[in-house]
Amino acid sequence: YIFTDAARQAELAGLNRDTFDALAKHFSLPKGADYRQAKTGVPMGEEHWDRTHKAFLHALNEGKGWEFADKTCIRRFNFDGQGAADVMNDEVIKSIAASCNIDGNAAISAIDDPAINRQMDEVICESNDLGVFGVPFFVLEQNSKTERFWGNDRLEYVLKQIDGLKALPMIMPVTLDTVCR
Repeated sequence: YIFTDAARQAELAGLNRDTFDALAKHFSLPKGADYRQAKTGVPMGEEHWDRTHKAFLHALNEGKGWEFADKTCIRRFNFDGQGAADVMNDEVIKSIAASCNIDGNAAISAIDDPAINRQMDEVICESNDLGVFGVPFFVLEQNSKTERFWGNDRLEYVLKQIDGLKALPMIMPVTLDTVCR
């Protein structure tokens, strides 16, 4: 990914990207690897994101997935001024679900639902196959070409690619106050 990203940046700077593209072809993540326990050999600390992700899948199946995701992000990062919350905690998950008009107990129960677990495994396998390794991560498939973008600092690159622009667009910073008016 790093060499592919460097190639994009070189091209935007008017430099030849060929060396970076050639280097990128020599590196790839192993297919079928399970990165839930270790990411490229680095042991991960104890986290229970699977609970939040499975509650999201339940919300998605209820037609409220992106609303749930937005509200989870807002609570996690205190964008509403009510204090950051542990969005892996069952009571917080229930509260977020209820704010989306989803039964909070059903969202928690879905965490152990075999159908949700299968859906989660499918998402994980697809993500691993696409080379996803962080959040946010975008995979754009256009004209039989696949490009990957990782990180908030690559949103302009995503927009450039989607809109077919020649130069990077300027995305102006927005405050929550501006959005909520």
